[in-house]
Amino acid sequence: MYEIIDTEFVRVAKNTSIVRVVILCDTSSDIPKPLSQWSVGSICRVANENKTVILNNAREWV
Repeated sequence: MYEIIDTEFVRVAKNTSIVRVVILCDTSSDIPKPLSQWSVGSICRVANENKTVILNNAREWV
């Protein structure tokens, strides 16, 4: 399970708002598959593992 704790508008593309998100989840297995409207640079913080991952241009959390 995850929760979006912050969003920041980036741009509009093909009538869709693209946003940079900050997500909080408990474990790495809770890291969500990126949604198409999430921008590169979105952040996911994994609380139980004290880990932070960032969405890269290949749409992968690294």
